[in-house]
Amino acid sequence: MKRIQLVIVLFYLHSAAASFFENGLVQTLQDGIADGIVSDSCEAALQLYVENLQSSSDQWAFNMLDATSKIPVGLQSFNLGEMGQFSQCLGTESEDGSIQAKYCLGTLLSTTGSSGSGVASRNFVQRAHQIRSLSRRVIGLRDATDDSNSTASLFQSGIPWAICLPRNCSNEDVGEIYNRIFGTQGVTCQTKDDLTPPLTNGAIATIVILAFLAFLLVVSTALDIYFQHNKKRVPHVGFIAFSAYTNGRKLFQISKNSNELTCLNGIRFWSMMWVIIGHTFSTMVSAPVLNFKDIFEWVNSLRSMTIASGTLAVDSFFTMGGVLLVYTYLKARHNGTKFNIFQFYIHRYLRLTPALAALVLVTANLVQYMGTGPLWYNIPVSLAEPCREYWWTTLLYVQNYVNKNSSMCLGHSWYLSVDMQLYFISPLILIPLYKYSKVGIGIILSGIIASVITPFCIAYVTGIPPLMTNVVAPVSLMDYMSYYYLKTHARAAPWFIGLLLGYILSKIKFENNLRHFKFNKVVAILSWAVCLAVISTCVFARSDALMSPNYSKWESSSYIAFVRPVWAICLSFVIFACVTGNGGPIDWFLSWPIYQVLNRFTYSVYLLHYTLLIILAYSNKSGIYFNELNASYSFWGITMFSFAASVPWVLTFESPIVVLEKIIFGAPKKPEKSIADVNSPASGSGIDTLPQEVEERKYGVPE
Repeated sequence: MKRIQLVIVLFYLHSAAASFFENGLVQTLQDGIADGIVSDSCEAALQLYVENLQSSSDQWAFNMLDATSKIPVGLQSFNLGEMGQFSQCLGTESEDGSIQAKYCLGTLLSTTGSSGSGVASRNFVQRAHQIRSLSRRVIGLRDATDDSNSTASLFQSGIPWAICLPRNCSNEDVGEIYNRIFGTQGVTCQTKDDLTPPLTNGAIATIVILAFLAFLLVVSTALDIYFQHNKKRVPHVGFIAFSAYTNGRKLFQISKNSNELTCLNGIRFWSMMWVIIGHTFSTMVSAPVLNFKDIFEWVNSLRSMTIASGTLAVDSFFTMGGVLLVYTYLKARHNGTKFNIFQFYIHRYLRLTPALAALVLVTANLVQYMGTGPLWYNIPVSLAEPCREYWWTTLLYVQNYVNKNSSMCLGHSWYLSVDMQLYFISPLILIPLYKYSKVGIGIILSGIIASVITPFCIAYVTGIPPLMTNVVAPVSLMDYMSYYYLKTHARAAPWFIGLLLGYILSKIKFENNLRHFKFNKVVAILSWAVCLAVISTCVFARSDALMSPNYSKWESSSYIAFVRPVWAICLSFVIFACVTGNGGPIDWFLSWPIYQVLNRFTYSVYLLHYTLLIILAYSNKSGIYFNELNASYSFWGITMFSFAASVPWVLTFESPIVVLEKIIFGAPKKPEKSIADVNSPASGSGIDTLPQEVEERKYGVPE
């Protein structure tokens, strides 16, 4: 009985606190009307609002007040997910239609500079900031400073707060009301009309283009089925270039070839999974979260390094890219194929760009119509506008040098820029490597050394932290990205290491020396033990730097300079061991045939998954609860969603390009293949059915 009484008392106290806050809010609105801080139209609407709350049977004012943020639970857990009731607010209007609602979201600041007159409001905000400061001390964050160049400033913005008011009040009026109550920054408002904005000319043009491509897909598929059903010869291969029937069948074919580096299929797939789960976690923790304190505690734990070190997956792709580039080049030259540098470049560009260009087009013109929510106003700013203005830097693969981080179109596609730039300079290495192997190897070794020294110097001069997840570093995340992470000259070491491994593997394969590299059991066990130990060190090293602002410049610079090359060397050993028959169960696992099929979709998955994550994050209408189980659940959901979306994307923007390119440039006679073709990053998309093309497809991966 006493427990029931206690629950009743606690419920009463919470209700009383909420009522006290609401009364303070209403009193502040009345004071604002009396003081004339708002426009005449807003003043009249607010007067009706207050009167309706007090006397009318029409519930529109109560619905607005009910949709406004209240004192949230879990302040001690750093609850940043209080955003009111977005849909309820915008769905509210008076019976006669004269009053409609406006949803506004702002950020509560410390009340020291606020002129707010609502006692309950001021007391709440003061208490909230006290609890937040206490939470920061508990979880080990240093005191806040107002340094805009600090990553820690990201966590010093106040508490999100929503208010639902009549739309007669302008955004300036709402800002005045907010400041009267709390002291705020960044107030943004949405009305019911914003839920269904009119189509722009760009959106209409994009829909027409996509509809035309869908028409081609349907017609080409119908013709293909007709010709096959009636056993008639196709007049020209171009008629079935867009056939989902033929292209779809080839997407799911599994082939075998003795020269195929089958272990790369598994490495590629699981590297992609590592990237997706890393993006899932990073997107989740940047969303409005109900338990932000738990995020800091999780980031401070050793197990979070499995996510924080996901950036190494990008270096896996750089390494594999280097391996395949040299291996396929030397294989083609070994088979007598001539090197055509024009075809080498144009083939690469045509295989990568159509799918990327399609996403740029959709992002610039259609993404803003794909959802709604309190934070949806960020979509035009963070996704659409950069693609409208800087689409050309993305399609020319120069955005990692031309654009600032915030202005990059499809920022996660920075990897493609780095990869394309490395591919562009590769003939300077490939040609000497074939004709004068010692010169080529010397160039590669020089590139490795330079690519280790360069990031060390960058890190030492700029003082960037060893890990991008260090949120309390004195140098911002933006500086980490722009000085180091996105730059080709700072990220090339794994690629050069991959080039060297590709040369070694080509010599072994083509000279049939595999038997000379078979390890005995003791050497194999020791080699794998050392390799796996070093890999674990790369993943879990510097976990102490996650939440520490006091890292050593020398240690940080050394870590940044060596961790990625060391990772690439370990991965090279894994590939070498698997190719030479020393991989055992690891080679068996990485060489599953199903990876061939999955990897035909990974380029489109890479392009689509991060955009889908952003859309889902900004369409949230309430805060989310962070834990590893929820994040893992989201990871599998977005992975399945991305693979499903990639099927039509591949059939529309990848597979047909292979056919059209062969029509334009002519297909090489078998068994000869052009070097440009065997180095294609998009081979294996369903049209090229030769086994090596499955092996040789290399995809970019963002982080």
